Amino acid sequence: MEGRVTFTNHADERLAERHIAAWQVVDGFDGAKLIEVDPKAKPNPKVVTRQALADGTPVIAVWAFVKSIDSATLITVYYPDE
Repeated sequence: MEGRVTFTNHADERLAERHIAAWQVVDGFDGAKLIEVDPKAKPNPKVVTRQALADGTPVIAVWAFVKSIDSATLITVYYPDE
């Protein structure tokens, strides 16, 4: 996914708020479990995944696929108990 991942301003803010490094969410995508798929979401199709950070901490990540830039975009990330 190198070079094909972007982050919304909202995602950047949530990552900083939760003291999560962006690379951890990207790195955890390969082992992610799919929770929800919404191909009709606007403005872009989205998926919700349950992932683990490098230290094993579980997070929920919301991703969109932005076809115009051929990129997976992190919309937000949060801890499951939030």
